[in-house]
Amino acid sequence: MQSAPTADRVTAITPVPGSSAGTVVASITPLSGAWTLTYSPTTNASCHGTRNVAVPTVEITNEPLTRLSRLTFTRDGEAFDDDQRRFTWSAPNVYFGTRTFETRASAQIYLTVVDNRTITGQIVGSFTERRLPCSFTIDFTLTHGS
Repeated sequence: MQSAPTADRVTAITPVPGSSAGTVVASITPLSGAWTLTYSPTTNASCHGTRNVAVPTVEITNEPLTRLSRLTFTRDGEAFDDDQRRFTWSAPNVYFGTRTFETRASAQIYLTVVDNRTITGQIVGSFTERRLPCSFTIDFTLTHGS
């Protein structure tokens, strides 16, 4: 017998975006409202022909390691908006978005819903340093109501 969802792990049956009407998947619907974004203090980065190094995340984001953000989820859970951009559903409990930082680094953002109050993610991006193409990966967590 399957147990009922708990208050912090709500499961919704959501139509797969772009699919025929009968296709559904189980997914967690996060809560809308205030969320705290916390970046990992260090980020892995490398440039063409160089080794991977750990750099302070603030050098890439030009933002504090922790900040508040307001997330608004669509009723069907197909997408959500933060203060600046839209993220779209790409697989059960997974959302995708893009971003360009003030430092001109561009990135793809992958978010995984852990429960309706916790989202983890990675920002995978690129920038140019001394005419060399470089890449980075920033880990982060979003926590509801913090």
